[in-house]
Amino acid sequence: MILSALGSCQKDVILEDNTESGITHDSLIQLLDAEWKFKAPEYSDDVFYALNNWEEWRMMINNLEKKPAKSISAYQKKVSDLLNQIESLPETLPEGFQNQAILSRINLLKTHAQTLDMLLELNPIPYKETLPYFNLIQKDIRSIANQFQEVITKKNIPIESGEEQVRISVDTVRRAQINAIPTE
Repeated sequence: MILSALGSCQKDVILEDNTESGITHDSLIQLLDAEWKFKAPEYSDDVFYALNNWEEWRMMINNLEKKPAKSISAYQKKVSDLLNQIESLPETLPEGFQNQAILSRINLLKTHAQTLDMLLELNPIPYKETLPYFNLIQKDIRSIANQFQEVITKKNIPIESGEEQVRISVDTVRRAQINAIPTE
């Protein structure tokens, strides 16, 4: 009985704080629901087949497309789960996609998800600062998908005749140590 009274008092405080900032609990949920419009990026067939077995990426995108239940705690849990999924992405990148450009975009996505997670944990939730992060996360996902396409495009560029010998000679020069070159 006392516990339920304390819980209802805490909920009233949250509503009062949000009302003072000019927004009610229900309208905050409506704002969050309106901004949660994530969709999977479009891929070419080559990228789709290359990423087909990357379970972590596919699960993250599928979870993002599903809107959470209409409560603040559901949004907090959904963003927290998203953050956990993003943290596993760099370790599970498919072979051929493990380059700095993709890793830096995943880190930017992680940073935006962490910020959104932090803002949703505040009381009251600063909705004006929170709402732009939904668009930033969608933009980061598109950026990662574009980088996947760039990797596949570069991979499909044919090697010209003689290019391999030039690469070998450049690599030899690059690996040479200053002390290894004889001086007279």
